[in-house]
This record gives sequence, structure tokens and C-alpha cells, in this order.
Amino acid sequence: MNINIGIGELVVDRAPHTLETRGLGSCIGLTLYDETKKIGALAHIMLPYLSEFDSTKEILTQNMKFRYADYAIPYILNKMTLMGSDVTNVKAKIIGGASMFRRKSSTLNIGEKNINAVKNILDCNGIKIIAEEVGGETGRTVFFDLNYGTVLIRIYGRDKRDKVI
Repeated sequence: MNINIGIGELVVDRAPHTLETRGLGSCIGLTLYDETKKIGALAHIMLPYLSEFDSTKEILTQNMKFRYADYAIPYILNKMTLMGSDVTNVKAKIIGGASMFRRKSSTLNIGEKNINAVKNILDCNGIKIIAEEVGGETGRTVFFDLNYGTVLIRIYGRDKRDKVI
């Protein structure tokens, strides 16, 4: 059974499900997987740091906070632990972070900021990144199979193709 994750949402679940998210541009599709327990998560992260938006964080619901890497990642790790995972067994794969604007600008390159934030937060939590498909200028769709921990990425653009990581 496929479970669809929308923009700014996340799901933590067990095999035999497949988690999917569509429309990754500058957003990050983050998969976290514990192979020993077959517990995994997929988050569709929109922005790097909730802490950068101090004026709005009080009015955001918990689900709205999942849009931010610095909120979503610790939440996922906590939930995986509650489901029986040992964080030392959790591995990450990151997808997305494209530069969706033709004009290169450090203020407009949300994709690069998202990539850097996710990598930093994973590192701070001791989570190893074992694969990535990031950057570029094309959109992506992610299918994460919790039976095997495999990620199928559908890459759009001129050279539409599928890639497994």
C-alpha cells in the first residue's frame, strides 16, 4: 500500500508500506530507515529552520512545523525510537533541493539552504547519509519502499528518468 506525503508533511511507519511524495523542487525529501526493524520515515521538508521565523512559530500548529528541517528531523527520530528503533541503526537518504529559479541568487536558492540545513541537523544527531540525489534544476518524485529501504526517484526535466538509491 502506498502512503502519500504532501508538502510539509511526514510519515513514520513500518514495512510493508511504500511512502511517496511528489513535487520536490527546492524542498527536500528525507528518508530515514532502520533496516533491523524495517521502520522508516519520509518527510517533505520545505524550509531549513523554524527558529528563523520566531514571530510565527507560536501560531503554527504542530503539523505546520513539519515543514522545517530543524523541527521535523528530531520529531521523526523520537517517533522512530518510540516504535523500537535504535538511532544508531538509522540511515538517511536525501533527495531534492533543486534551484528552481533561473536567476542564481543566494537569497532565492532555498534548495541549497535546505540541503545544508538537513545535512547539518542529521550530522548533529549522529545520522549517516548513505545516498543523495540533490541540487540541479529539476523536480523529483520519491517512492520509499519500507520492505527493503530502497528509494526510487523519478527525475523530471529534459531527460526524464528513474534512479534507485
